[in-house]
Formats: sequence, C-alpha cells, structure tokens
Amino acid sequence: MSQAGRQRLGLTIIAMAAGVGLVAGWNLFWFLTDDAFIAFRYISNAHLGFGYTWNPPPFQPVEGYTSFLWVALLDLLWRLTGISPPETANVVALICSGLQLVVVSWLLLRLTAASRMEKDRLWWLAWMLIATLSNRTFLAWTSSGLETALFNLLLWVWIAAAVAMRPHTSRWALVLCWSASAAALARPDGWLTVVATLAWLAWSWREQRVAFAATWWMKLSLAAPLLLLIAHLWWRRLTYGEWLPNTFRAKSVGPWPQGGAVYLLSFVLEYSLWIWGVVVLLALWRSRRDARWGPGSLVALLVIAAHASYYTWIVGGDHFEYRVYSAWIPGLWLSLVWALDRLGWSARRSWGVALTCVALSWPIPWTHWYLSQPLVTRKQTFRMKVDVAPSFPAPLRAYVGWFDAAQRWLIDRGDCRRHQEHKQFSLFFAKRFPSREEGLQIDGVSYPVLALSAVGIPAWTLPHVVILDRNGLNDRVIANNPPPDSMTRAMAHDRVPPVGYIDCFQPNVSVQAGRVSITPRDQPLTAEAIRECETRDWPASAQADPADLPTRPEDGP
Repeated sequence: MSQAGRQRLGLTIIAMAAGVGLVAGWNLFWFLTDDAFIAFRYISNAHLGFGYTWNPPPFQPVEGYTSFLWVALLDLLWRLTGISPPETANVVALICSGLQLVVVSWLLLRLTAASRMEKDRLWWLAWMLIATLSNRTFLAWTSSGLETALFNLLLWVWIAAAVAMRPHTSRWALVLCWSASAAALARPDGWLTVVATLAWLAWSWREQRVAFAATWWMKLSLAAPLLLLIAHLWWRRLTYGEWLPNTFRAKSVGPWPQGGAVYLLSFVLEYSLWIWGVVVLLALWRSRRDARWGPGSLVALLVIAAHASYYTWIVGGDHFEYRVYSAWIPGLWLSLVWALDRLGWSARRSWGVALTCVALSWPIPWTHWYLSQPLVTRKQTFRMKVDVAPSFPAPLRAYVGWFDAAQRWLIDRGDCRRHQEHKQFSLFFAKRFPSREEGLQIDGVSYPVLALSAVGIPAWTLPHVVILDRNGLNDRVIANNPPPDSMTRAMAHDRVPPVGYIDCFQPNVSVQAGRVSITPRDQPLTAEAIRECETRDWPASAQADPADLPTRPEDGP
C-alpha cells in the first residue's frame, strides 16, 4: 500500500473511532436543560400564529431567547419534518459537535503539514481527539437542547478560515464573512468575529490586497452577510422595540470579576491545566518575533482572548458548568501541539508532556461525575455540591480541596451549576407538569396566568397559559428592575419583579402532580389591564418579595 493509501486508511480508522466515541459520550451526558424549552416556547408560538413571542398578544413581544439562528433552525426542521424541537435539538447538537471536530482536525492537519511533526500527524490527531472526547465539559455540551454546539461549530469555522486559509482570496473572504455572520446570529458574542472580520477586510483593502472583491458578484456575496445582520437588527427593533435581546438586560447587572476569577480558577483546577499553561506561554514567548506569525493567527487570538475575558471578568462566568469555555476544549489540545512544535523539543519529550497533560485532566472531573451519578432526586441535586477531595490520596487532598472550595463558592451564587443538577431538575420538573398534548386542551379561560422562576418546561407543555418569568429573561419590566440591595449575587438570576408586579396580572393557574387547576377571578383580566400592568411606571424595589427568592428545591434553580 502506498503512503497516501496508508494515510487515508489511518484517517478513516481515526474518524470512525472518533464518531463512535462522540456518540457514546453524547449518550452518556444526554440531557435537555430547562432553559432550552424557552426557545421551544417561541417556536411553539410561531406555529400557533403569534410569531416569535413569549406570551401572545395583548402581551408585548419580548426577545427572551439567546439564539435567533437556533430558533429559526429548529422551527424550520419542525415545519419540514413534523418533529418537534425537544426531539430534534440534541440530534442537531450532536451533528454540530461532530462537524466541530472535523474542522479542528482539518486545522491540526494543516498546521502540522511541513512541520517537524508531519510524519506523526495522524498520531497527534488521534491524541487530540482522544483528549477532547474524554473531556466531560466537551461531552456535556454535545447535548442540552441549547445552541452551544451550533455556536461552537461556527466559531471554529471562522477560526479555521482566519488561521489556515490563504488570505485575500475569494474563498477566504466568503468563509470569514458568512461564518462570522452566522456566529452573530447564533449568539450575540458572535459579533466579536464580525467586528474582527470587518477590521481585517478594511485593512486588507487599505493595503490594496483586494483580489477577493474584484468582481461585482464577489462584492455582492461579501455584502450579503452584512446586509443579513443589519436586516436582523432592524427586524429585532421593529418586533421587540430593542436593539439587544432582553436576556442581555436580565443577566447584566454589572461587572463581576470576582465570580469570573473563581469560575476560571475552578476550571483550571479541575482540568489541572498548569503544565499546559506553562508550555503554551513559553512557546508564545519564544515565537513572539517569529516570521511565521500571520495576521490571521493574531486576529484569531484576539477574538479568543476577548471572548474568554468578557465572560470571565465582566459577566463573571456562567450559570452552567463551563459552558462559555466549552468551545475552547479542542483548542487547548490544538494549541499544545502547536506549542510543542514551536519549542522544537524531541518527540519523546513532546509526547511525555502531551500524555501527562491529558492524564492530569481526567481525575477530578471524572471522580466528580462518578460521585454525582447516584444523586437523582431534586433534594439531592438542588445547589448540588460534591466534595471530591476525600476520594483522593492524602498528599493530593489539599489541591483538590481548593477545587471543592471554589465549587462551593460558585454554586452558592448560581455560578457553574453542574450537569447533573440541570439534568435532574428537568426530569423533576417534567413530572410536575402535564404533557404538551394535555396542555393543549386548556381553553375557554381568558388569559390563564402562571408565575414561576423556572419557566422552560411549563412554557412548552402549557402553550395556552400565560407564563410570567420571575427572573425576567422573558419580561421587559423585570429585566429592567434593579436587583434588591440586600440580595447576594446570583448568576443570571439577579433580577426580581417590582413589588406588586406579578399580582397585577392576577395569577390564577396552579399545577400539582401534573394536574392544572385554574381559579376563577373575581374580576376578569382584560387586554387593557394587561397593557396597563406592562406600561406602568413601576418603582424600583429596594427589597425583594420573599416569594421571588428561591430557597427550596421545588422553587427552581
């Protein structure tokens, strides 16, 4: 067999093994988080003829979903196949995760071509895929029902174009523009790639490297994604009356660098990234004047640094387990291959470092996973804290104890809530509410209202019930209400309703053991009353209503 034939055979074996590993990990971590059903509610209302709204008219439309592209994609699949979003979302996420691995693998093969690692490039590819597919953060976000896997894929398509494609060509410009635009439609933080792309193209134009825009059709192709983004912004303004999603206001109450610092520390401790960090920093320092550095690598690094820094030092982390870092898991191992190549170490030393880094990344996360699996009730998983230090040998307990302490601090503040908690919460909540088929039977009642802190699953299963979101993700008034002075920071859950706001809508729906009860009102809730509640000048609440501060497992996350 020729060398090319052996290469193709090796790639085929690696691809097949990676596919099996990806599906196995997806099955192991499969879950639908409650927040995913928020997007499903908007799709449901579009199918009911109300458009992408949370509550139908006369309620004001509000953009409480994060990803327009994710909503539109699942909506299209439902219309084409008849299969609802809860059934398609995780399949799409699995496909996106697989394509992300394809893109990162292509990038590794391109970066190791004509380098000292070229003869072992398939071994390095296999190592990177093993390292990625054994990382529980990557596996956790191959499902969830959220747009995370889609955004991660689009981000890596853009990075691959920036780093590895020949610049100033038609293909390069098209991939950059379309992937950046799609990333911006997938999540607001995708606008980082849009700004970087426009700045790069402007610099290229100024330097008169304009071959990619030589024809009128190419100029039109490059302008189309920008026009698409402008159209979406304008549609958002006309539909919701805002330039930014309501979720941005609901979750943004000011910089929280302390939360971000502990979130980052917990991530580094959990995956023992110390050796990785030293090796990559050493390679960056040694290659700071390397002529092989191109503008694409610098632009990509700036975008990665800006994205990670924003979520770490401004937002303060994320409510979910390392979700905002999940895109960078394959990049950790890819960057280590790059660093080892730049440092010029022997194959023996390079492999020793690489294998050590991966081995060190396994004990804490997988011990935590093993210890958390028996916890299956809502009481056991509410603000779930799993101390893993006692499971380690005495010499290591101090180090692992730092991780346990960081986790306790974060979880008490709604930061970095673990996969098992979200999985069990969704299963618990699904049992409390009727099926969607039963919820569709609710009619003949004028504006039935249910107020909750965790709104995703009931919003999907009760499509004809008005759902008031006490956390404000889907409510403009609550999203703009300042947090109470006495309230401890709680990631993505800082907002509470103004005093009296919820009562203004006369909630009359209760759910017990899957049965919906509707209490007749003394005075009917009218469209005029709803509009008055939404437009009243509500005073800022200095203190929170005790009903709006979840303290029990049944109150929600």
